[in-house]
Amino acid sequence: RALVIAINKWDIVQDKRQALETLEERLRDSMSQVKNIPTVTISGLTGRRVDTLMEAVFTVHETWNTHVPTSPLNRWLASATAAHPPPLSLHKQRIKLRYMTQVKTRPPTFVIFSTRAGDLPETYMRYLVNGIRDNFGLDGVPIRIHLRKPKNPYDVGGS
Repeated sequence: RALVIAINKWDIVQDKRQALETLEERLRDSMSQVKNIPTVTISGLTGRRVDTLMEAVFTVHETWNTHVPTSPLNRWLASATAAHPPPLSLHKQRIKLRYMTQVKTRPPTFVIFSTRAGDLPETYMRYLVNGIRDNFGLDGVPIRIHLRKPKNPYDVGGS
Protein backbone atom coordinates (compact mmCIF):
# COMPACT_ATOMS: atom_id res chain seq x y z
CA ARG A 1 0.00 0.00 0.00
CA ALA A 2 0.92 3.61 -0.39
CA LEU A 3 1.99 5.17 2.88
CA VAL A 4 1.72 8.46 4.70
CA ILE A 5 2.74 8.49 8.33
CA ALA A 6 0.91 10.86 10.67
CA ILE A 7 2.71 11.57 13.92
CA ASN A 8 0.05 12.54 16.44
CA LYS A 9 0.32 14.32 19.80
CA TRP A 10 2.96 16.64 18.37
CA ASP A 11 1.68 19.42 20.60
CA ILE A 12 3.17 17.72 23.71
CA VAL A 13 6.63 16.93 22.27
CA GLN A 14 9.37 19.03 23.91
CA ASP A 15 12.36 18.67 21.55
CA LYS A 16 10.58 18.53 18.20
CA ARG A 17 13.72 18.55 16.01
CA GLN A 18 15.35 15.64 17.87
CA ALA A 19 12.11 13.64 17.96
CA LEU A 20 11.57 14.06 14.21
CA GLU A 21 15.18 13.06 13.41
CA THR A 22 14.84 9.94 15.56
CA LEU A 23 11.53 8.96 13.94
CA GLU A 24 12.83 9.47 10.40
CA GLU A 25 15.96 7.43 11.17
CA ARG A 26 13.85 4.57 12.53
CA LEU A 27 11.64 4.69 9.44
CA ARG A 28 14.67 4.54 7.13
CA ASP A 29 16.00 1.51 9.00
CA SER A 30 12.76 -0.41 9.49
CA MET A 31 11.01 0.35 6.18
CA SER A 32 13.86 0.40 3.67
CA GLN A 33 11.70 -1.13 0.93
CA VAL A 34 9.64 2.07 0.74
CA LYS A 35 11.87 5.13 0.55
CA ASN A 36 10.94 8.72 1.38
CA ILE A 37 7.67 8.02 3.13
CA PRO A 38 5.97 11.35 3.77
CA THR A 39 5.64 12.07 7.47
CA VAL A 40 3.32 14.74 8.82
CA THR A 41 3.25 15.91 12.41
CA ILE A 42 -0.27 16.64 13.65
CA SER A 43 -2.22 17.33 16.78
CA GLY A 44 -5.53 15.53 17.05
CA LEU A 45 -6.48 17.65 20.05
CA THR A 46 -6.14 20.99 18.28
CA GLY A 47 -6.55 19.80 14.68
CA ARG A 48 -3.25 21.44 13.78
CA ARG A 49 -1.74 20.39 10.39
CA VAL A 50 -4.56 17.98 9.52
CA ASP A 51 -4.90 19.91 6.23
CA THR A 52 -1.21 19.17 5.54
CA LEU A 53 -1.88 15.50 6.23
CA MET A 54 -4.69 15.45 3.68
CA GLU A 55 -2.46 17.14 1.07
CA ALA A 56 0.16 14.43 1.64
CA VAL A 57 -2.50 11.71 1.30
CA PHE A 58 -3.69 13.12 -2.03
CA THR A 59 -0.11 13.45 -3.30
CA VAL A 60 0.73 9.84 -2.42
CA HIS A 61 -2.56 8.67 -3.95
CA GLU A 62 -1.57 10.40 -7.19
CA THR A 63 1.85 8.71 -7.08
CA TRP A 64 0.13 5.36 -6.37
CA ASN A 65 -1.82 5.81 -9.64
CA THR A 66 1.14 7.00 -11.73
CA HIS A 67 1.77 5.39 -15.10
CA VAL A 68 5.24 5.84 -16.59
CA PRO A 69 5.33 5.63 -20.42
CA THR A 70 7.41 2.83 -21.93
CA SER A 71 9.81 5.05 -23.88
CA PRO A 72 11.20 6.94 -20.85
CA LEU A 73 11.40 3.66 -18.94
CA ASN A 74 13.53 2.08 -21.64
CA ARG A 75 15.79 5.14 -21.89
CA TRP A 76 16.26 4.95 -18.13
CA LEU A 77 16.91 1.18 -18.27
CA ALA A 78 19.57 1.66 -20.94
CA SER A 79 21.38 4.31 -18.90
CA ALA A 80 21.04 2.32 -15.65
CA THR A 81 22.48 -0.84 -17.20
CA ALA A 82 25.24 1.16 -18.92
CA ALA A 83 26.24 2.72 -15.58
CA HIS A 84 26.07 -0.62 -13.70
CA PRO A 85 25.81 -3.66 -15.99
CA PRO A 86 23.98 -6.71 -14.68
CA PRO A 87 26.27 -9.42 -13.32
CA LEU A 88 27.12 -12.70 -14.97
CA SER A 89 24.57 -15.48 -14.64
CA LEU A 90 25.28 -18.81 -13.01
CA HIS A 91 26.23 -20.04 -16.49
CA LYS A 92 28.92 -17.33 -16.82
CA GLN A 93 26.94 -15.39 -19.40
CA ARG A 94 26.02 -11.73 -19.08
CA ILE A 95 22.36 -11.18 -18.17
CA LYS A 96 20.81 -8.82 -20.72
CA LEU A 97 17.91 -6.60 -19.75
CA ARG A 98 16.23 -6.01 -23.11
CA TYR A 99 13.30 -3.69 -22.39
CA MET A 100 10.70 -2.87 -19.76
CA THR A 101 7.15 -1.63 -19.50
CA GLN A 102 4.71 -0.77 -16.74
CA VAL A 103 1.91 -3.31 -16.65
CA LYS A 104 -0.08 -2.05 -13.65
CA THR A 105 -0.60 0.82 -11.25
CA ARG A 106 -1.65 0.51 -7.61
CA PRO A 107 1.17 -0.36 -6.88
CA PRO A 108 3.38 0.55 -9.83
CA THR A 109 4.35 -2.79 -11.34
CA PHE A 110 6.92 -3.21 -14.09
CA VAL A 111 8.01 -6.10 -16.29
CA ILE A 112 11.55 -6.40 -17.60
CA PHE A 113 12.20 -8.80 -20.45
CA SER A 114 15.63 -10.33 -20.05
CA THR A 115 17.82 -13.29 -20.76
CA ARG A 116 18.25 -15.64 -17.81
CA ALA A 117 15.54 -13.85 -15.84
CA GLY A 118 15.82 -16.12 -12.81
CA ASP A 119 19.55 -15.43 -12.34
CA LEU A 120 19.35 -11.70 -11.60
CA PRO A 121 20.39 -11.19 -7.95
CA GLU A 122 18.19 -9.44 -5.41
CA THR A 123 20.78 -6.70 -4.92
CA TYR A 124 20.53 -5.73 -8.60
CA MET A 125 16.73 -5.75 -8.35
CA ARG A 126 16.97 -3.29 -5.43
CA TYR A 127 19.27 -1.12 -7.56
CA LEU A 128 16.61 -1.07 -10.29
CA VAL A 129 13.75 -0.35 -7.86
CA ASN A 130 15.65 2.52 -6.23
CA GLY A 131 16.55 3.92 -9.65
CA ILE A 132 12.92 3.85 -10.81
CA ARG A 133 11.81 5.49 -7.57
CA ASP A 134 14.41 8.26 -7.83
CA ASN A 135 14.04 8.96 -11.56
CA PHE A 136 10.26 8.87 -11.81
CA GLY A 137 9.30 10.34 -8.42
CA LEU A 138 7.60 7.28 -6.97
CA ASP A 139 8.24 8.10 -3.31
CA GLY A 140 6.07 6.55 -0.62
CA VAL A 141 4.77 3.64 -2.70
CA PRO A 142 6.09 0.11 -3.13
CA ILE A 143 7.41 -0.79 -6.57
CA ARG A 144 7.21 -4.27 -8.02
CA ILE A 145 9.39 -5.61 -10.81
CA HIS A 146 8.83 -8.93 -12.53
CA LEU A 147 11.35 -10.50 -14.88
CA ARG A 148 10.30 -12.43 -17.96
CA LYS A 149 12.07 -14.27 -20.68
CA PRO A 150 11.07 -13.24 -24.20
CA LYS A 151 9.14 -15.88 -26.13
CA ASN A 152 11.18 -17.95 -28.54
CA PRO A 153 9.60 -17.53 -32.00
CA TYR A 154 11.09 -20.85 -33.13
CA ASP A 155 9.69 -22.89 -30.26
CA VAL A 156 6.50 -24.55 -31.46
CA GLY A 157 5.91 -26.20 -28.08
CA GLY A 158 5.65 -29.74 -29.43
CA SER A 159 8.95 -31.32 -28.47
